[in-house]
Amino acid sequence: MKSFHAISMLLVLACCAGCPQTPPDPRPEGAVAPFDARGTYQGTWSANGDQNQADITNCTITITITSHAMNPSQPEGEEARDLISGTVAIDGACLTLSQSAVLSTSTMNVAGWVTQSGQIQVQSTGTSTGVAPTSILLGPGADTTSDKRLDSFTGNIGLNVANYSTQPPTFINSWSGSFSTARQ
Repeated sequence: MKSFHAISMLLVLACCAGCPQTPPDPRPEGAVAPFDARGTYQGTWSANGDQNQADITNCTITITITSHAMNPSQPEGEEARDLISGTVAIDGACLTLSQSAVLSTSTMNVAGWVTQSGQIQVQSTGTSTGVAPTSILLGPGADTTSDKRLDSFTGNIGLNVANYSTQPPTFINSWSGSFSTARQ
């Protein structure tokens, strides 16, 4: 009888060892978003220029989300959201600037949110110096692999370039268009 129990226990253990395990949820504790947005996303953006500026087609963009946290004070009467922050980098060589301006940076610090339905918005934060861009990106995020991690982020982009060395800053150019990125 003892050997029957021992064999039964071994069979149960052998079966459980081969059972698929559910991976841990990567989202921050208390998060409302359907996915963890942290990661690096690369792709392209295209836009129409203002004031007879050249249109931009398939210019490189890299979005890095380094922080994703539960929002401690949800907005009243709006969809619940988590807070995110990171950087957006564009290929400055794609921009033809007026006033013989030259970008001093093409990377922007950004902060924003991701809603419980997966809408994402990030915009430039902090103080820029020299000739620098500011941006806002808005669009849906998608978890295409069902692992609760953001796989792609697409939508609309607005980009302004100004000279922040002058007071007040001098506006140089702006573009509006669309972008598409995927997790790297």
